[in-house]
Amino acid sequence: VLDAGSGWGGTTFKFFEKYKKGKFLGYSIDPTQVRVSNTKAQEICTLQIDDKNETICEFHLKSYNEKLPKETFDAIVGIE
Repeated sequence: VLDAGSGWGGTTFKFFEKYKKGKFLGYSIDPTQVRVSNTKAQEICTLQIDDKNETICEFHLKSYNEKLPKETFDAIVGIE
């Protein structure tokens, strides 16, 4: 799931809490929001997978207007 315009990560974290599998990406143009969201993701979105801890929520300093990565998404959300 791509959260385009993720802000402080609230929507991304809600998706994680509901589904707890897959990968959740957030894009924001604010470096402070990205840093804080990635710190919270370490606390909220870490699961034990194959005997190691893996964080499945990631936030990137990027605009949703930029070219999307080659990977595909099951859903893209943009909530203002």
